[in-house]
This record gives sequence, structure tokens and C-alpha cells, in this order.
Amino acid sequence: MEEVFVWFYRAAERPKGVPFHLNTMLAEQFKPSNPMPGFDYPWVRYNPYKMDFPPSDPDLRLPEHLFLIVKKEREVLFDFMFFKNDYKIVSSEFLAYLKENGVRENYELAKLSVVNTSGKSITKKNYYALRFGRFDDNLLSFHESTKVSVADLPNRYVYPDLANSEKSDKNIFFLNSFCYQETVVMSAKAKQEIENNFYCPEIYSAADFARVYKEDNEW
Repeated sequence: MEEVFVWFYRAAERPKGVPFHLNTMLAEQFKPSNPMPGFDYPWVRYNPYKMDFPPSDPDLRLPEHLFLIVKKEREVLFDFMFFKNDYKIVSSEFLAYLKENGVRENYELAKLSVVNTSGKSITKKNYYALRFGRFDDNLLSFHESTKVSVADLPNRYVYPDLANSEKSDKNIFFLNSFCYQETVVMSAKAKQEIENNFYCPEIYSAADFARVYKEDNEW
């Protein structure tokens, strides 16, 4: 087994320029009269757990372009952030890194315009929304015997002994397991590369992530 690490941003302690996901919205258009609309489009109904990937129905496919609308940040600087469920937001630089490390076939892609609630662009980077339809849980060993429940999230668990099961030589993993949907899981090699090349990644050992995630979700 090979040790893995977890990139995760705590809700209350985030680097400058990394928005909290509840202060963001993905939208087909920016409307000054309603800058933070509900996340209610036909393509949102796509369910990767019950439907083929990629979606065969054109109405369920992720649009080629979307707006990421951000509150409470004067400028966004991040390379990775969680949006919700199966959606992740990445910079073009981090997307290139993912592709170089074999993350290519398991998501749809939308180019983003990143604006504040006044419609003004607030970044110098290029960003993309990724909607994942396939996941890497089967490539990792979750060690059910040592899982830890999260008190305020019924039937949700973290895994202090999470490890690479050696079923592949991948360095980057995106998981369906609930407590890991906000994260990027990675090998030690990827950890060093990400820390050296991307903006303010907060990366924990599997055991430290289990502790931090519990603290972040227990009130």
C-alpha cells in the first residue's frame, strides 16, 4: 500500500483568493438583476450514478461555457476549489497538470467567465468547471475496520488509513465517497509537485484529513 494525501480547504480558514463554495454559483448567464440565481438548469438533472457517461441526452450535457459568480472576493487566485457534488473548478494550469497525470476521460468540461456580483471579471487566470461522471474509489483501499463516523453527517465516514491499493499507477484521484467530494486525493509524488507549482494548496495526510474534516463538520 502507498500513502496518499488529501487537498482540502476548511470552511473558516481559507487562503486569500480561494472562495468558500457557498459564496459561488455556476450560471449559464450573468444577470445584474439576479447575480446569484438558483442552480436550476436541465443539465443539472444529470445523475452520474444512474445515467450513462457522458450523457447521451444533449439537454443533460454540461454547456461549453458558464459563468462562475463569486461573492466576498476581490480577486480569485486558486487552482482548485470544490463547487458542489460532482463539480470542481480548476485553473487552466491545474487542468493541464491533471491531464498530464492521466485525468482525462472521466469528466465534462466548461470554460468559465469568473465575475463578481457586479459582473466584473475578478481573475487573471483561465478557469474551467469539471463535472465528474466516473470516479477513482475502486483504486484506493478504504480500510473499513478503521473508518471514523462524522457526528453531524449521518452514515458518513472518513478513513484515517486511506491508501493507494496499487491497482494503478495513478497519482491523482477524484472520489465519490461523500467526505472526499470536496478534495483531490494524491500520491506523495503529486503532493510535492502540487506544493511546488500551485497556489496555496492545503494538503493533509489521510489521518490528518480525517481529523480536520471532522472538526470542520461537527458543531
